[in-house]
Amino acid sequence: MNLDFHYYGTYFAARCAGYGNDEALTIAKAAQYVDEMSVGVTKKHGGIPTTQTKTELAIDFTAKQLETIKNIWIPFHFLPGNFDCTVQYKGPIGHTGEYFHKTWANNGTAQAEFRLMCLPNSELVFHMITHLQNLDHCRQKLHHIGLCMHVLADTWAHQYFAGLPAWHINDAGEDVYEHLSTGTTKLKFVYDPIFDDNLAGNSFSCSPIGPRYNSTGYLGHGRMGCLPDYAFMTYEYQPMWKQAADIKTLTKNNPGDHFKAFDQMVYVMACIKSGQQLDNATFSDESVNFVGPGIAEGVGNVLSERKLLQNAEWKNLIKNSFSVDLPDFDATEWQDDRSQFISFMEAASIHKGMVKAFLTTKGINLDSENLM
Repeated sequence: MNLDFHYYGTYFAARCAGYGNDEALTIAKAAQYVDEMSVGVTKKHGGIPTTQTKTELAIDFTAKQLETIKNIWIPFHFLPGNFDCTVQYKGPIGHTGEYFHKTWANNGTAQAEFRLMCLPNSELVFHMITHLQNLDHCRQKLHHIGLCMHVLADTWAHQYFAGLPAWHINDAGEDVYEHLSTGTTKLKFVYDPIFDDNLAGNSFSCSPIGPRYNSTGYLGHGRMGCLPDYAFMTYEYQPMWKQAADIKTLTKNNPGDHFKAFDQMVYVMACIKSGQQLDNATFSDESVNFVGPGIAEGVGNVLSERKLLQNAEWKNLIKNSFSVDLPDFDATEWQDDRSQFISFMEAASIHKGMVKAFLTTKGINLDSENLM
């Protein structure tokens, strides 16, 4: 998801969950700072990175770089959830392509990678929230809540992708269609991450084909560009992992998924605020709306607005609901505020440690080249 949902949407969800303005603002800033604390920022200010810039991903590919990628994108953006292969692999068994230096086989490493597919309502999502509730927090509690709300929201936007460079999971066919009320439109893709998405021209940027099966072009949803993060978008594409299935395409309803993310965030934060333990059956019941019809309608109207960034719509909803003019997000504020920076980094370190410890119980080691 993008800044509009992670910052403005998270603030609104926190207010709906019962938090006051100052608390909700800290939660919202923490949620967006997950997308700001890059390798370069943390080298300068300390702490652990929670994201990488395009420039940082474009450096020479090494085993160390792959380890760094896995330890950033898996815990903070693509929380794994396919441990029992609920989503079954229907992709190639082997592959030799003109663009690649080597052949690829669906071996143990490839199968372990497929278990790392990001899914909502997973065992790890529930563990993340209960772990958060049971922590003996001090100064970083609100920062930790915001960070987890970012991760929770991304499980909806990033579902069916994995937070590591994996051709057999994250690559896709060239034909991508947007579903509109007026019909279906084929989208144009420019294989250039610097290209600015052009909504009027139905032209979008995506990562280029890489020279290796684990090239960074196959990290997460890079091959789909920013489509998974645009709340208004409903699109259909052919994932590599469904290539051999009877129905090869997959349709993703972003407005519905973004709303489910918002709804879950309200429930989770309300439970944390009240001290009520999260109920997994209630949390994962997609037929339950935790917000009232008025809020649901307002959020739905924002998410359906056909704009690449819905900042203005969120701000208007916040002002109309809580009489607050939410300030624009400042990506450098916490870099200059040592107390806030340390609190965020403490939360990030705890969260990352929790994810890695959980994955070891599933036989997955992020620090191992073959994950096992």
